[in-house]
Amino acid sequence: LDEFMSMYRLNVPNSAITSAVKTDENRIKASLRFLTMLDEMDAYYNYKYKKAFDFERAWRFYRICFTVGNIKDIKKDYGNIYYSLPIKYRIFININFLSPSLYSKLTALRRKILLKK
Repeated sequence: LDEFMSMYRLNVPNSAITSAVKTDENRIKASLRFLTMLDEMDAYYNYKYKKAFDFERAWRFYRICFTVGNIKDIKKDYGNIYYSLPIKYRIFININFLSPSLYSKLTALRRKILLKK
C-alpha cells in the first residue's frame, strides 16, 4: 500500500487491543470491526489489492469460526460474510472444520506443488 492508514502496537500488556479481546464475545466483535475496515480499505484502493484483502478477510473470518466453534452456527449467524468470501476460502474453512487432518495434508501438498514451480 502506498499510504499509511494507521499504526498500532501488538502484544503490549494492558493496551487497548489486548484488553478488547479478552473474551470470546469481544474477540468476535473486534474481528467483525476489522472485517468492516478491510472492506472500506478495499473500496478506498478501488479493489486494486482485492486478492490480498480477500485472503485477510478469510483469515479473520476463520478466526471467528475458531472462536465460535460450530460451522453451522457460523453460516447461520455470519452467512453474509461467509458467502462473500471466494469459494476457495469457503472450501478450506469447511475442510478444516470437518477434517483437520485432511486440511493439513492438502496444505502440505499445496506447498510442495508451489515449491516445485
